[in-house]
Amino acid sequence: MEIMPGFKLKIEYPKQNDINTFIELCRVLHLRPILVTRQAHLMTFDVIRRLNGWVVVFKESLLKPGFPREKLEALRQMGIPVTVYRWPPDFLIKALMDAAKAMSKTMTNSQQ
Repeated sequence: MEIMPGFKLKIEYPKQNDINTFIELCRVLHLRPILVTRQAHLMTFDVIRRLNGWVVVFKESLLKPGFPREKLEALRQMGIPVTVYRWPPDFLIKALMDAAKAMSKTMTNSQQ
């Protein structure tokens, strides 16, 4: 029986500076923010929602096509949820469509 070394998968939150830049770009361009991330701090959810935006969270890390197959399999064997997509995956498209519907409802409610 092979014993795998223990490890802790640490996935970082988006950096605050990156979030601030993203929010400033949305303000300058008069856009409602949609943040797509693997995880986000609760304060990030609050800030984005106050701007009538939305945060889409999904559980897999997406890699570009061409990522070496042997490295992909090694990551999966370690329990890291990662996959390679040539086209946007259906679950992400659905999550973005759900976000668009929710955002359109908040826009309609705020205009009344």
